[in-house]
Amino acid sequence: MRLINRLHRFIFLNSFFPKPLDAEYKSVPFLFLAIRASKYKLYLLKDAMIDFLLKILPGIVTAILASYLATKWSLRKFYSEKWWQRKENAYIEIIDALYDLIQYCETQKEDYGSGTGYSECKIKKFRERYNRAFWEIKKTTDIGAFVVSSQAATILKELRDRPKLEWTENPPWEIYEQDYEYYKDALNKIIQVAKEDLKANKA
Repeated sequence: MRLINRLHRFIFLNSFFPKPLDAEYKSVPFLFLAIRASKYKLYLLKDAMIDFLLKILPGIVTAILASYLATKWSLRKFYSEKWWQRKENAYIEIIDALYDLIQYCETQKEDYGSGTGYSECKIKKFRERYNRAFWEIKKTTDIGAFVVSSQAATILKELRDRPKLEWTENPPWEIYEQDYEYYKDALNKIIQVAKEDLKANKA
C-alpha cells in the first residue's frame, strides 16, 4: 500500500515538476509498477480514442456518402437533361426539314405547265429551303439512330428507299405529287414517334 502511494506521488510530482528520479523512486518494484501504470495509462488513452472514433466516424461516413450520392445524382440529371435537349432539337430539325420538303412539293404538284401561282422570288426561296431540307434528311438518315429513336430512323430509311417515279417517263407534277404524299406520311409518323420518345425520356 505504501508503495502504491509513492507511485501516485511520483506520477503527480512528475506531471507538474519533472526532475531526475530520487533514490527512493529507483527501486525495482517501484519502477516496475511505474512501467505498468504507464502502459495502463496508454491503454486507457487508446480505448478512449477508439470510443471517440466510433462515435464520430459513422457521422463522417454518412456525410461523405450523402455528398457523393447527391453529386452523382446531380451529374446524372444534368447529362440526362442535356441529352433530352439534344434529342428534342434533332426531332425539331427533322420535322422542320420534312415540312420544307412538303411545302415545295405542294407548290410544284399544282404546276401543270401553266405556273404555280407564286412569284419567282417565292419559288426560289422554297427551292433553297427544299435543297437544305433534302440534305438534312439525308444526313440524319445516314447517321441512323444515334440521337433519335430506332423507330424514327426506320421511318427515314423507308422514306429514302421508297419507290420513285422516273423523271424521264412521268411529268414533274406527278413526281412531286408522289413525293408530297410520302413526305406527309413520314412527317405524321415522326411527330408521333417524337412525342412518345421525348415523353419517355423526360419521365
